[in-house]
Amino acid sequence: DWGACGRRGRTGDYDPWGEVIPGPDEFRRAVERLQRKGVPVGLYIEGYLVDHRSNVGRAHLEEWGMRDAKGELMPYVPGCPEFVMCPMVRAWQDYLAGVYRRVSRETGALGFYIDEFGFAGRWCHAEGHGHPVPCQVLRGERELTRKVRLAVPRECVVYTEETPCDVNSQFQDGSFTYCVNSGQGWLRAYAPVPLKLFRFAFPDFKTFEIIVCDRPTGSNVEAVKQVFFNGEGLWIQGEPESWFTKGTREAIRKCMGLSLIHISEPTRPRLISYAVFCLK
Repeated sequence: DWGACGRRGRTGDYDPWGEVIPGPDEFRRAVERLQRKGVPVGLYIEGYLVDHRSNVGRAHLEEWGMRDAKGELMPYVPGCPEFVMCPMVRAWQDYLAGVYRRVSRETGALGFYIDEFGFAGRWCHAEGHGHPVPCQVLRGERELTRKVRLAVPRECVVYTEETPCDVNSQFQDGSFTYCVNSGQGWLRAYAPVPLKLFRFAFPDFKTFEIIVCDRPTGSNVEAVKQVFFNGEGLWIQGEPESWFTKGTREAIRKCMGLSLIHISEPTRPRLISYAVFCLK
């Protein structure tokens, strides 16, 4: 990740200057070169995790970290140096919003990712955080996302993973989602074609399907068509030749090519989504 800080770890500080990356000026120039070519740059920042070796981790993990029912700090997975912070803690909200504000100013990026927000599956049992015990994280995610939205320029995009609830979505522009991914497994018995209802209920909120995460997609033309059927974007990761079969690459190109058709009417022109869902 761009923000990895050597011995201070991947998450928490997001100031790798002089360690992995020479400095913010060099990084900003690289971002500007890409964006001049028409490639908007978005930066990864974790919404929950902080490495205990980071500056913020050493200073505040004990105070701001989420705790389980036994009162113990919660690592991402056992043995992991990254621990989960409580989004209900106002000081953590303000710290992370400040990170987004600083990084936006330093890099000139146009997109800002809040990773892991939207799943809303965690509960905090920590005493002293100013919330009920135990506490569900949903309201904390809403408030922290609101602060991030205010911290970056209006032209910047804020997005998460997964799609949030309707109330929380007002403070961001879109999200990654696993609707089609779920449809490849247990959900298939109940919904042969996964339908992303949120995408149709809130059409201004843009969703991008992650069919497979952090490993090759391989051959999955049907899932690509399901993404197109829902009128969504597609997460594309990895080397094209080795991570996607020829048939999958062809399906992606075809679906992305069929986007919008302009239709003239006697009274007004309109744009409609043109969906061709070929089952053969």
